[in-house]
Amino acid sequence: MAPPDPDAANLGAALSRGLALYRSGRLAEARACYEAVLRGDPEHFEALHRLAMIDIVTGRPEPGVALLRRAIAVNPTLASVHGLLASTLDQLDRPYEALVSYDKAIALEPSLAKAHLHRGLVLRRLGRLESALASFERAIALGMDTPAVLLERGSAQSMLGRPAEALADYDKVVALDRDNAMAHYDRGIALHALGRPNAAVASFTTAIDLKPDYAEALINRSHSLLLGGRFDEGWREHEHRKRLWGAAARRFDAERPWFGQFPLSEETLFIHAEQGLGDTIQFSRYAKLASDRPGRTILAVQTPLKSLLRQLGPSLEVIGDGEPWPDFDCQCSLMSLPLAFGTTERTIPASERYLRAAPERRARFEGLLGPGTRRRVGLAWSGSADHANDRNRSIAFDALAPMLSEAFDWIAL
Repeated sequence: MAPPDPDAANLGAALSRGLALYRSGRLAEARACYEAVLRGDPEHFEALHRLAMIDIVTGRPEPGVALLRRAIAVNPTLASVHGLLASTLDQLDRPYEALVSYDKAIALEPSLAKAHLHRGLVLRRLGRLESALASFERAIALGMDTPAVLLERGSAQSMLGRPAEALADYDKVVALDRDNAMAHYDRGIALHALGRPNAAVASFTTAIDLKPDYAEALINRSHSLLLGGRFDEGWREHEHRKRLWGAAARRFDAERPWFGQFPLSEETLFIHAEQGLGDTIQFSRYAKLASDRPGRTILAVQTPLKSLLRQLGPSLEVIGDGEPWPDFDCQCSLMSLPLAFGTTERTIPASERYLRAAPERRARFEGLLGPGTRRRVGLAWSGSADHANDRNRSIAFDALAPMLSEAFDWIAL
């Protein structure tokens, strides 16, 4: 049975009992006390605030938001309540609303370091990196110069394409917390971006020593090993990328995998593309290399590339990625072929041209473009907007416009 509605004389007692129950973890009983208070005074700020907190900690954030908004309507002057509303909205993946509430909390209490930090996290998620960086810097200036916050500032610097500044933050974190695997990993990313692959390998190695199952560090160490010319180690470690594929990796490699452990002769080798269109085009030269033998070689690629990659040569069969898998003796992922062939810097397949457009397509585009009186230059300035690294892969057209001249025919790709 719900407690009776308290009169004015008993209001304070009901609130005190509710607080005691809340602090002792008896949340259902505390809720009943606060609900009784609200029946007597529907605009009682403390009861609204406490009920919201109970909803939030018991996994009911939506009702908690509604109660917090009612509490703020009664008393809009408390920064901590705006901050709680902001963090709850952020939890509900409503970043724009969360940002508004963080701004209100900061306007009321500019020295609220945690609000600056979490505002920065929301801004970074929204892609507003310069503003996020400013928020992180303000939090640090207000005393939150902890490893966690320095890591966030370094991450923002890295995403803004400022690896030297990011490295300075990661160095500070490592000095404060030498066992922070993520800091060593992020430090390796910055060193790789600065063209220091051997130092990057050392940082990734430390991260892996601290966290042996750190798949991202293993993959990125392979990139730095390759950049540093250590191909034998690099190609072997590059196989760790499949640890992030889950079931797809087992599908590709569980059945008769080939990594160069025996020479191919008459076997049917099935090769499957695995990543983006550009990766498939770049590594398709290895499929051509595999087809230069008596046995049958089949390459499954993204369907839009099927026609183009058939120009690799008549001995290579090319199918689209939605077509049924063929019978095969062994299989290999396209980007595992460099490992299978034991590629070194001197043995990268580097023929002058391994892909040509089909003659009928060339003829169609000649008709579309008209007679060529000047050299033609194809121009592409953006990739997939959904790519995690799109900021470093795409560029605004306005930045390219000054280089355009009448000396060439520019073709927008």
